[in-house]
Amino acid sequence: MKYILVGIPNEGKSTLGKRAADELRLPFYDTDELAVERISPKSRFDMLRPAFIQKAIDE
Repeated sequence: MKYILVGIPNEGKSTLGKRAADELRLPFYDTDELAVERISPKSRFDMLRPAFIQKAIDE
């Protein structure tokens, strides 16, 4: 059984999802946390970001 909660930011999806997962004894995955794990400071984007910002400032 899988459930996906969708909605606008800051409406309590993660809070409700954690509670429901505990009650239903299901695993809970927070996509915000998964995204942060995948986009680590070691990613190519983060290495290029300072140069991109500086270029935008210089223009």
